Amino acid sequence: MRLIEAAELPVEHVVREVADCVRSGGTVIFRTETVYGIGCAPENDDAIDAIFSAKDRSANKPLALHIADEKQAGPYVAELSECALTAMTRLWPGPVAIVVKRDPARYRHAACGLATISLRCPDDELCRALLWGAGPLAATSANRSGAPSFDGTSADLSALPDASLAVLAGPTALRHESTIIECTGEHPTILREGVVPMAQILQRLGT
Repeated sequence: MRLIEAAELPVEHVVREVADCVRSGGTVIFRTETVYGIGCAPENDDAIDAIFSAKDRSANKPLALHIADEKQAGPYVAELSECALTAMTRLWPGPVAIVVKRDPARYRHAACGLATISLRCPDDELCRALLWGAGPLAATSANRSGAPSFDGTSADLSALPDASLAVLAGPTALRHESTIIECTGEHPTILREGVVPMAQILQRLGT
């Protein structure tokens, strides 16, 4: 695994390195505001399989589409409910993944064949620069399944799964996993409570 220390290089250089890696079919470890993630091109099945293998991840646990803004999600989404649109407006960028209906012709392998897709718009300046430069990434937390998430506070990189490239950028801002909500219907449903409590989400959505 090749390592890059983001603080030692211009952002443009880091973005170019990540974009080249992703476009050549590689996998990349990167920082978000919650924990570090491991991602790849959204519809490169071999790279997606490499992530599942590196993490020893169950084949029925989909990857989330990490995006720089809601427009990048457009090609992968079948429809957005009013609930989803409100959540995107009021919760993004931020540590909340929003599950919506997936375009059945897109992102099938990374979604494990499910009818939905989880969308994540991180609130991390470097991460969003990478997503603008490399495009959306199919990603999940950069840890082996069942092990603690990597938040960058430890210098021990042995906990990281294998990847083509790792961009090290110091500790994450929140050091806790994101909250996941489903917005396929009229009201949000919590799938995983993370750093943002459900009560706070409901308050911000006005429900």
